[in-house]
Amino acid sequence: MKHFYYSLFLTLLFFVGAKSQQSCVSAEPLCLNNGTLTLSNTINVNTAEGGIDYDCLFQQPNPYWLLIKVAVAGNLEFQLTQSNLSGVPTDIDFILWGPFPDPSQSCGPEQLNQGTEVACSYSNNLTETFSIPNAQAGEFYKLLVTNFSNQFGTFTITQTNIGQPGSGSSNCDIPCPLTVMGDGTSPCPITNLWASPAYAGATYQWSSLESGLLDETGQFLTVTEPGTYTVTVTAPGCISPMTATGVVYPYALEHPEANDLTACSSVPTAIFDLSTNEAIVLGGLDESDFSVIGFFHTEQDAFNGIFPILNPSTYNGTDGEVIYYAIENMMSGCISVGDFMLHVVSGAPAVEVSVSDQTATILIQPDGNYQYSLDGGATWSSSNIFTDLPMGDYTVTVQYACGTTTQDFSIVTPNAPFGNSPQFFTAGQTLANLVMTGQNIQWYDSAGRMLSDTPLPLSTLLQGNTTYFATQTVNGAESTNRFPVLALSVLSSAGVAFNSLVCHPNPAKTILFVSNGLPIESFEVFSLLGQRVANSRVNHAQIQIDLSPLANGVYFVRLKAAGTQKTIRVVKE
Repeated sequence: MKHFYYSLFLTLLFFVGAKSQQSCVSAEPLCLNNGTLTLSNTINVNTAEGGIDYDCLFQQPNPYWLLIKVAVAGNLEFQLTQSNLSGVPTDIDFILWGPFPDPSQSCGPEQLNQGTEVACSYSNNLTETFSIPNAQAGEFYKLLVTNFSNQFGTFTITQTNIGQPGSGSSNCDIPCPLTVMGDGTSPCPITNLWASPAYAGATYQWSSLESGLLDETGQFLTVTEPGTYTVTVTAPGCISPMTATGVVYPYALEHPEANDLTACSSVPTAIFDLSTNEAIVLGGLDESDFSVIGFFHTEQDAFNGIFPILNPSTYNGTDGEVIYYAIENMMSGCISVGDFMLHVVSGAPAVEVSVSDQTATILIQPDGNYQYSLDGGATWSSSNIFTDLPMGDYTVTVQYACGTTTQDFSIVTPNAPFGNSPQFFTAGQTLANLVMTGQNIQWYDSAGRMLSDTPLPLSTLLQGNTTYFATQTVNGAESTNRFPVLALSVLSSAGVAFNSLVCHPNPAKTILFVSNGLPIESFEVFSLLGQRVANSRVNHAQIQIDLSPLANGVYFVRLKAAGTQKTIRVVKE
């Protein structure tokens, strides 16, 4: 049943994000003073945000995000350097994306990917350079700078072509982020709101749609009434004034929903004990502070606390009738309202079984609270779905308020066979070399049946990096589901591309170090089930593969260099 209640929470009508150089959505505007900007770097942050394609940045430790706005069209050329507090130069890496028309729409994986990448470097160089050719006024670019050595210090970004013919320029005339946040934990109807982030030297003015200008001129506001609240902020270095708005609704009392009640009767009415739902809806609440004040015929009566049902423990209810209940917070006087339905059962429900492959779904009319048991088992379940059933005949028993009823059904389709994936092969091997557990195995080149779908001959030569799909046939019935097996080619010799390949340690606990005479273009890590669990384009002769997020076990690492692939077996411990 639907659950009615009033709630106190904050609906953000405008949101950009919290100001932190470690967050893409609140990247710091690039404000160059005479073409140069020096900033304190970031330390002790493991990685940047997930879901983004960082391309050559195999790792993104200690991220510092910057937002570049093009003020004058032309070419922009930059230089990056970094040093620790002793002035010793340290490694600095970066990636640049763009252009974007709007700074607030430039942080998701749909925007930050290889299609928008302008430049990227993960080298050991102590000085990095990049350029934005033919930049147009009003465009925005996102720059991520990382501090690989994790040493506290500063980094400097310089535009090196200022004043040269055809050069462009940037400025920091950029909207700053602002949002209204709320704790939502205070008793009804009070909550605390605040403007985020906090800006040095900022001034604040709060107002409400209902009352107009408020006395509060600080970052925080205590709200005592529901309403729409707006903060206006003026801050140095930001396009001001900035505004953000939030809505405070009446208090939300979180509690479990009541159960629908079922009773047996030969007529459409029956006697119900409504009070059995009191303990359910008060679950987890302190009963010294909260209480069910009654059961009601209408939602409005429940909110007003009027005309309660006088005999809730012996209520003569009707099939399909909706009952409302009200819970009071006795400390604040706030009311939350919910509902449940009454079901009168006059006979056994109608039971049907829908079978799809190895799944049986029990369909019952009318709706109600039922328990299910398969083949007379002692264990009852509230779920009406049984999965992974082998071929055979079954009986489902349905328990309802007045007794039990049964229904027979059959599973006529076998499960798919099973085996390992990926499986590795050498040149000349065929489908007959793939190992599966099952009867009368047949192979296909697609996951689902099609009109023209026919089995592949067992003599079919295996192709590298190709997925084949297996079925089994039992007692003349072929499995509808197909088990996928990824076939990977194992090269007998990787030739000169990997003649100096070194991988250590193996087994590895966290980092697998890989070095090679030629640059490794990319790597992929596969589990024993054929799932790709990590990959990256690197283009370095020496790389590090981070295995720490993976569970202990055996993995296959496929390396690519000079157009040639080589697969190695690695143990993560």
